[in-house]
Formats: sequence, C-alpha cells, structure tokens
Amino acid sequence: MSERRVHVYGSGRGFAVVPVCHHPEKGWVECEPVHEVGLEKALPIRAMFEEAIERAAKHPCSDLQVWDGTLGGWRDHHLFAARLMWRAGTLKLSILPDTVPAAEWPENVPLEYPVRRLIEQLGMALA
Repeated sequence: MSERRVHVYGSGRGFAVVPVCHHPEKGWVECEPVHEVGLEKALPIRAMFEEAIERAAKHPCSDLQVWDGTLGGWRDHHLFAARLMWRAGTLKLSILPDTVPAAEWPENVPLEYPVRRLIEQLGMALA
C-alpha cells in the first residue's frame, strides 16, 4: 500500500507521534512504538519532532502491535489530534476530527513545514 499515515497528539507536555498501519481485518490502526517529544526547556524540539515523524512514517507495519492508547494517556488527554497522510504525491495535514486538510504540500516537502504548522496548532490550542 503506497499510502502512509501518522497521527499526532498535542498537549501542554508536548507531542505523541503514532504510526498508523493498515490491518487487513481492522482497517487503519494506531501502532507501537509511540514516539514522545517533550517540551522540556533547551531541547531542539523541532528536530526531535521531525525525527519522530520520520520514524513513524517509515514504520514497516509488519508484525503489528496495536497501540492501546494508554501510554501517557495521550488518546484521552490531548488538546488536539492531527493526521499526516502521504498519498498520490502529496502530504496532507488534517486537524482531527476534520477530514478536510488544513494544509497540503508535495510529498517530498521537508518535514520542517508540517512540524511548524503542528507547533503553531499547539500554540493556538494553549491560548
């Protein structure tokens, strides 16, 4: 399958970046490992966030370990959730539950662009 998906949960603590894989019987499911990016002072947040998204997007989706949502309580306690979806030559960012993309780029865009948009989204959610 040429489509790739990643979910991002944002809170006052930072971000959780979750690989999303297609399961033949269950459809799209969130999988382990979940990559957490904290907002600790003096850390290179943007670089760490880009790396987490890259790792999640490259998840092999073999031997699926479905994420139960308990790690850090991200699924239940977040300020926003987003979906990054690479498909048909584009990268689309949707702020969930909205299915209309909030932004769209060519699929090979540097991750700096969606990361900046997600950091801005967290800032708006915190305001």
